[in-house]
Amino acid sequence: MSQVAYLFDEHMPDALINAMVTREPSISILRIGQPGVPPKGTLDPQVIEFAERERLAIFTHDKSTMAAHAYAYSASGRSTFGVFIWTPELARVVGAASDLIMIWAASAAEEWMNRVEYLPFKTARGIAV
Repeated sequence: MSQVAYLFDEHMPDALINAMVTREPSISILRIGQPGVPPKGTLDPQVIEFAERERLAIFTHDKSTMAAHAYAYSASGRSTFGVFIWTPELARVVGAASDLIMIWAASAAEEWMNRVEYLPFKTARGIAV
């Protein structure tokens, strides 16, 4: 079992990455557009393919297309290491950082294979945790 590592889309705020790395300096986060990672503007299917090859969970707020591409990718017999879709209007940066650190600390990358999850996580009553 391997540790969860993240691939952030290009639109994630710097404050989120800073909050995570400040709390957990050993967490692995790559971001679209940085050297060695697909450039900004890369289409979702290519982002998913890169993430699979590198064993990265994708973190995005692109709920309009990323989930559909991830499901299609999995249906084709390929695998993702998780796609997490953040709803920033429901959760602040600190909450997203906490969710992602919890995932990183308490689970293995393989537990998230071919799953699409929406953050913030919800309780049974529908309240963000």
